[in-house]
Amino acid sequence: MARRRARPEEERGFWAVVKKWGILIGVIGATLGVAFTLWDRFGPEPDPPVRRAELGEPAVEALTFRQYLQRVDEDPGGLDEETLARRGAFLEFDVSATGYKGVGLRLKWELIHAQTGDELGQEQGTTITPAAPEDTIAWHAFLPFPDGDPGPFRARIELLDGGGEPIARLRSDPFAA
Repeated sequence: MARRRARPEEERGFWAVVKKWGILIGVIGATLGVAFTLWDRFGPEPDPPVRRAELGEPAVEALTFRQYLQRVDEDPGGLDEETLARRGAFLEFDVSATGYKGVGLRLKWELIHAQTGDELGQEQGTTITPAAPEDTIAWHAFLPFPDGDPGPFRARIELLDGGGEPIARLRSDPFAA
């Protein structure tokens, strides 16, 4: 029995369809490959396996607000002499955070009377944002002393997460005005 041979236009039609499907599948595969590569690279980061934070022991020094501004290279601008002469505690400390990259963490510091335990002042409007999965940020603050009170005082520092929960805290040794 003789086999019927396909006509050339039928062969071209069949192979043209196979070729078009092959190109389409190749384009879809390449597109998905690029999409998954970019998703891994720029997509959301998984939650870090470990989250922790530490505050380095603060260096505390009594000085005037003018001296504080000099230490941190800030111009006193148009501040009056009374404000510049105000005495307070200059705090320098490090904040180390692991697993908080891109997360705003709030700093809170308080001046506490070391004998009575009374809070004499506080600041908590500063937010720091670690730029790397493990980051250390040097920070400083000025806590004004109450008029006429020689102390002794303590500084209390807290690092708070986005919900206001403390994730690190410490108290300084007592110091005088």
